[in-house]
Amino acid sequence: MKTQIRNFIVMAFISLSLCGIIAFSGTVLAGENVYKATDNEELFGTWVNMDYREGVHTHTIQKLIIKLGECGLYLSANDNEPMWTEEHHISHKWTDAKGNIWYKHRWKAGGMGSGFTLSKISESGKTLEYI
Repeated sequence: MKTQIRNFIVMAFISLSLCGIIAFSGTVLAGENVYKATDNEELFGTWVNMDYREGVHTHTIQKLIIKLGECGLYLSANDNEPMWTEEHHISHKWTDAKGNIWYKHRWKAGGMGSGFTLSKISESGKTLEYI
């Protein structure tokens, strides 16, 4: 009886260990959460584009405030409250040969859905493009 209990415990431990390895491998292979963002990402901060005219289109955003885990989208650069906020999680970051910094991030905006965005910060650090 003791041998059966011991064998059961050993098999349960092995099964749980394999499940953990498979889940971890699946996450890495799927490319999710590979990059661990820090508080001082180049992407984080306030981004403003005054060339976007306020009120021309419902979703024309003049200002973004991006921080760890959250992005606020503002119709006008002068707004103090965002039009909406999104959960924001970086999954990948890399620098290309020209010195541009790239981010792939997931976003989720309440009832507006969710998705992925690819963004590029110019080598000068002054221009953010969403692609």
